[in-house]
Amino acid sequence: RRSPCLLRLPPAGSGWTLVDATMIEVARMGQVQPEGLALATALGTAGTIGSTAVVPLFYAFQRQLRWPLGRWVWLALAG
Repeated sequence: RRSPCLLRLPPAGSGWTLVDATMIEVARMGQVQPEGLALATALGTAGTIGSTAVVPLFYAFQRQLRWPLGRWVWLALAG
C-alpha cells in the first residue's frame, strides 16, 4: 500500500541535479555577469545551507516513517 505522501514528493526527485547544473554555469556567469564572484559566493552559500538541511530532514522523516533504504532510493530517483 502506498503512502499518500509518495504522490506529492516524486517531482522533487531530480532536484539534486539542479545544484550540479547551476555550479557548472557559475564559472561562466562569474566571468560575464557584473556581480562577478559575488554571484558564485551567493549560489555556493545557498547550496551549502540547502545541503546541510537535507541530513536533519532525512533523519526526522526516517524516524517518523521508518521506511527501508530501498524506498528512499526509489523516491530519490523518481521524477
